[in-house]
Amino acid sequence: MKKDPTLNNSLTDWKKIDEMTDESIDLSDCPEITPEMFTKATIRRGSKLLPLHSKKNSPTKEEEK
Repeated sequence: MKKDPTLNNSLTDWKKIDEMTDESIDLSDCPEITPEMFTKATIRRGSKLLPLHSKKNSPTKEEEK
């Protein structure tokens, strides 16, 4: 049996969100991501795990400029 969603309309105030600036978003409860966190990261979700310095992860010469 397929269940229908309980609400058809979103309760999110999308207009208010669209008008927000980056500075007005409160990130005090989110820790800042450090370089050490990135060194421990892995790529997942439909992607093959790639070595950190593989050709697919390395910027091209045009991107470096």
